[in-house]
Amino acid sequence: MYNLIIVYAAEYWDESPVEFDRTRIFEGTSPALRERFADLDATLSLPCLFAYEDQQKLPARIGRINKLQKRADKVRIHFEFDEAFPPISHATIAKLKWELDIDDYKLNRTHWAIKDVDLLAALLEAGIIKAAQRQASKLGLVRDPLEKMLEPAKTLEGLLMATATGGERDEVMYADLRRQFMHHHTLRPLLPGFVRDSRNLAAFWRWIEDEHYSVREDTIYEAFGPMFHLLEAVDYAPSDLSTSDVLQAFDADGVYGVWLKALDRRSSDPPGALTLARTLVETVVKRILDDHEIPYSSADDLPKLYKAAAKTLNLAPEQHSEEAIKRILGGAANLVGGLGRLRNVLSDAHGQGRRRPVRPLPRHANLAVNTAGAVATFLVETHNARAVP
Repeated sequence: MYNLIIVYAAEYWDESPVEFDRTRIFEGTSPALRERFADLDATLSLPCLFAYEDQQKLPARIGRINKLQKRADKVRIHFEFDEAFPPISHATIAKLKWELDIDDYKLNRTHWAIKDVDLLAALLEAGIIKAAQRQASKLGLVRDPLEKMLEPAKTLEGLLMATATGGERDEVMYADLRRQFMHHHTLRPLLPGFVRDSRNLAAFWRWIEDEHYSVREDTIYEAFGPMFHLLEAVDYAPSDLSTSDVLQAFDADGVYGVWLKALDRRSSDPPGALTLARTLVETVVKRILDDHEIPYSSADDLPKLYKAAAKTLNLAPEQHSEEAIKRILGGAANLVGGLGRLRNVLSDAHGQGRRRPVRPLPRHANLAVNTAGAVATFLVETHNARAVP
């Protein structure tokens, strides 16, 4: 979803803040979205397209609303543009009216609408922005606070339980809840696959009806486990969340998914967390090599893969003359090698004999996962910085 704000005055978006007429808010917005964003502050979680009416033909900008000050008849909007994206010509916006869900006549009217469209994905598909720009951007999917999503998650799980066991179906509520989670920055990767694939409860029923009645609830309960663990957890550090932001923007379905699983298993499954820590770095490294079209073999171990990626990103110690920089970069390489060795000795990746040197504990898993997160973030941020002019 995104905010679409179209205005007439030529210098309107030149300086923040601006004042906006409340009677023009939510024109061209569906009833469901009007209800969901009745609290205007909820719109701060969405990216925004700041545009002009047809008469001006001025370029639009992508950014976000940072703060709203509300009065009876007006709203003061504090905003900023995202410098990762260049201005988009008015002609381009006009050509993409269908893709951006903009009604024909609405380009001739000042208004603020909420559109159920992934703005950045639509612009990326149309070739207006580049993947590297999206990765460098601070914008993303909806960032509702996690604490607000616990009850909707319970309701969604309950709807599926009822459907699976012959109870009442509420298609409208299911569609609204599914939409919330499908557009959520953090939770979408944790949404069970059968929810992502089922646009309505009828489709979900076709998926689960072949399961024996006695195990249907268990299937749903287990599938929601990772999401509830995150929503109910109290042991997530700020660094976990900042790393999550970087990795989610880089690769939401691959790298980010591995990171969330690693976080989830630090306390409940330390051996599994150790394996996932190594997998995280390996996945990031391979993705970077793929982006740069650097070949590698399935037989290459993690240190070799990391060395190739580091050289590509100018992070190899031998590529620098300053001793302090060489030591830091050499330390990063040693950390990667250490992850591989720790994983071989302590994780569940290999069968163990009668004697195991050290039984992996949550503190070992924390060390490995935090190290992997730091290295992965460093690689991704360097990759992004070199990809964007």
